[in-house]
Amino acid sequence: MKKVIVLLLATLIVDCAYPLDLDIGFTLGRSNINNEELSGGVNLSLLWGRKGNQFGIAGKKYFRKYNEKYQVNEMIDLFFRFSNISFGGFYGGYTADAESFLNSFDFSSVSYQYGPLVELFFPLSSRINIGIEGRHHIWEKGQDDSSYQSIWLNLKYLFSW
Repeated sequence: MKKVIVLLLATLIVDCAYPLDLDIGFTLGRSNINNEELSGGVNLSLLWGRKGNQFGIAGKKYFRKYNEKYQVNEMIDLFFRFSNISFGGFYGGYTADAESFLNSFDFSSVSYQYGPLVELFFPLSSRINIGIEGRHHIWEKGQDDSSYQSIWLNLKYLFSW
């Protein structure tokens, strides 16, 4: 029985670990749908599994200038990607004044948030995807308890091995 379980686990691990894909892209959107300012940024994803049924971990960083200060949001995502939709969750930090943070490295000035995400995407070619992504941001306890939504247009290039 142990051999059967080990064989099943090994098959599952190999199935999920191969092939490994990497996608790199740009993002443009409204970091809070209640305001008018646009934000821009970059994203990088590692994907495991066969196309149409993949597990991914990603990093997303976007910037915006507001009242002469640069605001930065950095997040890590865990998600499942299917043929034209992906869904998952994220956790990240928000800095209202990036220049001040870089001068002091005072992590108490960073506000943390988490929440679900969903993306509908469409292939423009075998390597390029365009997607519309929505996130629901929830502030971590002890901070402002108002949540908000963001919406993004993602353009990604897929590297496959």
